[in-house]
Amino acid sequence: MRWFWTKVDVLEAWHASIVDKPWLKPLKPTKFVVVLIILGTLIAACMNWYVRHWQYQVWEQNPEVFYLDDGTPLFTTADAPYFLGVAKTLKQNGTIQDFNEMRLFPNNQSWFLDKDPEEKGLLDAPLLSVLVSSLAGDGSEKELLKTANSLIPVAAILTVLMVIFAFGAAGYWLEGIIAAAGSGLSFSYMSRSGAGRIDTDQLNLGFFYLLIGLVVFAAKIKSRFWAFGISSLAGAAFWIFDWWYSKPFFGWVFLIGLVWLSFIIHRDVLRTFFQAALFIGISGIWKFGFGITLENSYIIGQISFEGIFLPNTHDTITELQMVSLSEIISRIMGSVWLGVFSMLGLIAWGLRHPATAIVFGPAALFAFLNFLIGNRAIFYSAPMLWFGLAWLIITLSKYGVNHQQNGYVRLISLPASLFFGLLVVWMASPTNYLQRPSFERSIITAFQALPKFTRTEETVVATWWDYGYMSMFVNGYPTLHDGGMQTTPVTYFIANSLLSRSQEDAAERLNQLTLNGSASVLNSLKGNEG
Repeated sequence: MRWFWTKVDVLEAWHASIVDKPWLKPLKPTKFVVVLIILGTLIAACMNWYVRHWQYQVWEQNPEVFYLDDGTPLFTTADAPYFLGVAKTLKQNGTIQDFNEMRLFPNNQSWFLDKDPEEKGLLDAPLLSVLVSSLAGDGSEKELLKTANSLIPVAAILTVLMVIFAFGAAGYWLEGIIAAAGSGLSFSYMSRSGAGRIDTDQLNLGFFYLLIGLVVFAAKIKSRFWAFGISSLAGAAFWIFDWWYSKPFFGWVFLIGLVWLSFIIHRDVLRTFFQAALFIGISGIWKFGFGITLENSYIIGQISFEGIFLPNTHDTITELQMVSLSEIISRIMGSVWLGVFSMLGLIAWGLRHPATAIVFGPAALFAFLNFLIGNRAIFYSAPMLWFGLAWLIITLSKYGVNHQQNGYVRLISLPASLFFGLLVVWMASPTNYLQRPSFERSIITAFQALPKFTRTEETVVATWWDYGYMSMFVNGYPTLHDGGMQTTPVTYFIANSLLSRSQEDAAERLNQLTLNGSASVLNSLKGNEG
C-alpha cells in the first residue's frame, strides 16, 4: 500500500500548490473573529426567530382565521393532529398503542398490533409528541396546540445554531452564519417550518446538519480520546434524530462520511474502525436496517394488494410533485442569479476541500431527489447553496484584505462582508410569507360537534384521509382512514364510496369496511372477479 499513499502524497502536494493561498484558508479563531462569530450568530438566530414571531402576531391580529372561538390556535399542516393526538393520548396516561388502535379502524388489528401493549412505551411514540405532552399544562386540545405552536420559534433558533456548527466544524463559521440565516428563511424551508407547521420538519434540517458537523469534527480532531468521544456523541445524536424522524438511511450516510474523512485525514485503520464501531453501536443503525426499498411508495406507480392493483395516491400530493431546476433554486435562494453565484462558490469551495466536500455532498444533492420523490426534500440543500454564496462573499473579502495595506480597511472588511451577506439573505427571503390553516374553522368545528349527534360507543368516522388525524384529535372517535395510510386499500374504497352515485352502495361499502376491514372488501372483489 506504500506506493498508493506515495501517489496520494504527490496528488496532495500538487493540489496544495494550487489552492494553498492565505485568503483561501479558514479564518483563525482570533478574539476579533470569535466576537464576530458570536454577534453574527445572534443576528442570524434573531432573524429566524423574528419572522416566526411576526407570523404569530399576524395570527393574533386575525383570530377569525387562525383561532377557534374559544381561543384555540390552529395549525398549517395536516400532519399536526397526528403528533398532537399522540401527545393527547400520552397526557392521559395512554400509550402509542392506544392511539394506534383508534386509527384505520378496524384494520389496526393487523396493521399495528405487532407488539404486546406493555412494550409500547415513550420511545415508541414520536419525540415531538413526547415533548408536547411533557410541556403542556393539560391534555386539552387548546393547551396542546398552544404548546406545540410555541415550539416553532424555538426550533428555528436551534436550527440556526446546528447549521452554523456544521460549517464551523469545517472551519467556516462566518460563512455558516450566512448559510444558517439564509436556509432558515428560504421558501423551501420556511414553508415547512413556519407558524403552525407542527411537524418534524421544524428540526429535521437542524439535526441533519448537526450530525454532519459532529462527523467532520470527530474525523478532523487529532486526539484519539476526543475523536472517540465525539464519535460516540454523534451516535447518540443520531439515536435522538431517529427518534425524532425515523430515517435509518441518514445514519448510514453519516457513517460513510465519518469513515471516509477520518481515514483520509489520519490514515489510521484502527482509529477509523473504533470510531465507526462506536457510532454504529450507540446510534443503533445496526438494528434499523437500511431504510430504503425498491417498493417505496414514493417511486412506484401502482400498489398491489393480494393481486389487486390500485393507483398510488402519492401522485396527488403537491409536495411530492417534481419542479424544475430553476424553481428549486428560486425556492432556496429567492433568485436564480443568486443561485448561480452560490453554485459557483460551492464548486470552488469543493475544489479547495475535496475530502470534506464529500461529507457535505449528500446534503447538496438532496435537491435532486426532487426528480425522484418530489420537492419535499429540497430544503436539505438550502444551507449548502447559501454557504456557496457566503463562501464567495467572505473569500473575496479575505482576498481584498490580503492585498490591502490600510489597517482601517482591513479591520472593517470582514464584519462588512458578514453583514452584507446577512443583508442579502434578508432582501432575498420571503420574510412576509404566511400560510393559512390546513382546515377552515368551520370544518374543525363540525368535526368537534359530532359527539352531539352520535352514540359514542358505536361511532366510527369515515372521511377522506386528509381529515382523519384531525377528526380523531378533536372528537376522539376511531377513523377508517388517516393521513398516514394514503397507500392502503382503504384509500381507494373510501374514495370510491365518496364518489359513488348511489348512497346505498356507498353506505354498504363503508359498513363493510367498518365491520370487517379492507381485507373483506378485497376478498369480495376477488370473489366477484371469479
